Amino acid sequence: MDARTEATAPELDASEPPRWAGTVALVTGLFLRWWALGASALTADEQYTGVYASLPAPDVWGAVARDDIHAPLDYVMRIPVAGAHDAWWLRAPSALVASITLVAVWRWAARRGWFGFAVLAVFAVAPYVVLYSRTARMYSLLMAAGTAAFLLADRWRRAPSDGVAVAVGAVVLGALLVDTSGLLLLGGAMLVPAWSGSRSSWVWRGALAAAALVWAAVWLPSLLSQYDSGQQSWIPLTSPDRIASQVGGILTLVYPVSGAVALVVMAVGGWALHVLDRERFVVWVSLTAIPIVVTVIAGLWVPLLLSRTLAVSSFGVFVGLAALTEVGRRRSPATWAASVLLLVVLLLPPLRVALTYEEESAAAVESLRQAAAPGDVLVMSPGSLGHLLMWGFDAPMESRPVAGVGDERVFVHALGPPAPGARVWVLANVNTPWEPEGLEPCDGVDVVEVPDYRLACFVASE
Repeated sequence: MDARTEATAPELDASEPPRWAGTVALVTGLFLRWWALGASALTADEQYTGVYASLPAPDVWGAVARDDIHAPLDYVMRIPVAGAHDAWWLRAPSALVASITLVAVWRWAARRGWFGFAVLAVFAVAPYVVLYSRTARMYSLLMAAGTAAFLLADRWRRAPSDGVAVAVGAVVLGALLVDTSGLLLLGGAMLVPAWSGSRSSWVWRGALAAAALVWAAVWLPSLLSQYDSGQQSWIPLTSPDRIASQVGGILTLVYPVSGAVALVVMAVGGWALHVLDRERFVVWVSLTAIPIVVTVIAGLWVPLLLSRTLAVSSFGVFVGLAALTEVGRRRSPATWAASVLLLVVLLLPPLRVALTYEEESAAAVESLRQAAAPGDVLVMSPGSLGHLLMWGFDAPMESRPVAGVGDERVFVHALGPPAPGARVWVLANVNTPWEPEGLEPCDGVDVVEVPDYRLACFVASE
């Protein structure tokens, strides 16, 4: 690879959109990341985040290392706000990180004409990005790391620099300490120098190797100790429908039909980037295409393929979509309009889902909240969803069977000292039904059924 400066790199033509267009895209994206941030109920995973981030600060790292395959950096980031016990505050760090990421893309895009504007506009409104920018989980940090790595690699391919190489190593280390999917970024980044034997290429590889060694020393032992815990066993293996829904889901949240269309559009976007800019295409292949393909193939044997697993590799998808519109713009106004219309049809309808998403567990927990009273006993089945009671009812992290109610399959929490004839409320996922032995259904209390969950009342027989 030849050392080339940004000024002499084969960037796109000098045609520029009006300056206000980039500002409008930026403001729109910021609005989508913050609007009604705490309005929807926390998902089960977000409540899990809240429970662990609410622990005393010195205990967070050890608790996550013991109980969770995800690395602890995201939990640590939320320690200052988790004590508020509020959805807006718990999600605010994600929205803040996502906003900083969007500003970085805006600055990068400002010097790259209509192509840069297209990258910014697509990234600002993409439902996948908006959803995980507003979620109290690690995906906003992963998208930030993936975006930063892509922009740095794009710069380095044109003008190799030891400083940029070291910065990429730091970004990759951060991603690894957020989630194991950071390994996708590590492996992809190793491919960016290709076969180059230049000094800067070896600095690049050395920075990544150093990041891997630090991660291996700090987190790998904990990961290996949890490897057989089965925490991800519910994830289906790779199938054609799974590829359409999970990989295509990076572009659109409506699937599987539009997910299959999205796969084709994403591939065509890669081709368009190859036509426009070979250096950026190498980055796209290294940091987006190959990590996605590896995840799909690995998912044939390991329960791995989830749309959010690919968050760290997702930015290149939107770069490819922008390239598609740029190829259309260069050919004719009609093809430009058609390419833009295609993206509008794929991206805008699912935005409502991204802004208002709630899981079925929210309605189930709310039903339990309305029904339970002091002295009642709450049971969650399976026990792995006990964090719904920890967050929603301030339950301790250990299940405490009461008066013979409970076993290793469930999580039990009493709302104060159990009163004589106390009711036992069992909230069970439909896939893990559970009923207490020796108790009868409560008279006059109907079973409440919501999607995926069933709430039933029991009481000691007289």
